[in-house]
Amino acid sequence: MQSEWQCAVVQPEQWHDLLSCVEQSFYSGSDSSLRESHTHLDARLSLTLTHEEQLAGGGFAMPFDMTLPGLKKAPVAGLLGVGIAPSFHGLGGLNTLICEHILRAHAAGYWASSLMASDYGIYSRYGFGESTRMHHFFGPTPELGLNEHARALAATQRIDFPMAPYDMLIETMCEWGKRWAEASPGAFSRNAYFWSQVLSAKRNWQGGGVHLALSYDKESPTRIDGHATFRMLPPSDGDTMVEGWDIDIIELTALSLEAELALWQALVNRPWVRTLSWRNAPLRPRLHWHLHNPRALRIKEHSDWTWLRPINASALLRSRSYEVDGRCVLSLHDPLLAHNCGTYSLTHQQGKITLEHCDERPDCLLDMSTLGNLLLGGISLSELVEAGMVQWHSSQAVTRLFDCTRAPVQWNRF
Repeated sequence: MQSEWQCAVVQPEQWHDLLSCVEQSFYSGSDSSLRESHTHLDARLSLTLTHEEQLAGGGFAMPFDMTLPGLKKAPVAGLLGVGIAPSFHGLGGLNTLICEHILRAHAAGYWASSLMASDYGIYSRYGFGESTRMHHFFGPTPELGLNEHARALAATQRIDFPMAPYDMLIETMCEWGKRWAEASPGAFSRNAYFWSQVLSAKRNWQGGGVHLALSYDKESPTRIDGHATFRMLPPSDGDTMVEGWDIDIIELTALSLEAELALWQALVNRPWVRTLSWRNAPLRPRLHWHLHNPRALRIKEHSDWTWLRPINASALLRSRSYEVDGRCVLSLHDPLLAHNCGTYSLTHQQGKITLEHCDERPDCLLDMSTLGNLLLGGISLSELVEAGMVQWHSSQAVTRLFDCTRAPVQWNRF
């Protein structure tokens, strides 16, 4: 008997109706980033979902390269715009849509799928695992200045605040974004569309309506070493009698500590700024111990962001790096993709990685959600074992191999 739910690749004449249907589920209006981004989507993974031949929803995917620990690239399908019209909620359509996406992503040659999970409990059942976490910091700018040592490091950089509009900077930012992503584990590639949205005068899902700061090494005055996007906001407490603005940092990225410190100092020292908010920040920012008063940088919120669903588990395991030599035996389980299942011996010896099928007793049993947790090194296996989320015989060998001293990029938006 044929299922009442069906998925198919969207046809050109269906785009308008599909976007309108998806928008009903999570947009308040029709002016969404999906309408602006659909020409940049992977057409093979742009899916309609029908229920008894009636359009009920759909989902889309953008192609990315993701930088793994060790700086090799992995092709990733960024799943976005998943929506089902309210009248079809609770009927099982999401299961059909996500499973179809995973199967088609495998056929298209992707190694993983990624998303930002709207609900913590939904997507883990399909093999997606939280892989990055981030903080939202805030504090009073008079107390967030750099210490003397950090000021000396920041002095090696030159900061520029380009004037809007930023249209002429798109190519420059693409070149910078490519250098940054290639050197940053966990980063997703960023194309011209991404930067056009981030630097748009109008606010949107990727950002927009922001100011831009760029950091240059004084010895290489044309090479960008870091960037920040931020907004200047009226006082959040509504106290219009007090002079001053709140600065809201959307993103701060840098290839060097010096660039990160220089950008921070330039933002903290902007005139008439009394408080600072830093969204999408790493859990342990490099600049923390370089502040004059580290305690003044307080945590406002903690959240997860990038979720990964391994699609070609063996390619991912062979391509990421491992910081110590060692060997472990993994038993992988995937109810949807049979090629991911099996028991594997993973060995890292002096930079050489081997992954082979074996019949030994496994050190750990991992489903795809747990493997997604571990791949980028942002979450430790010991955390998952302690929480009872992993079946294990001996987790120490696995923990030693997968742990990374460098946390992955925590914020990828698409």
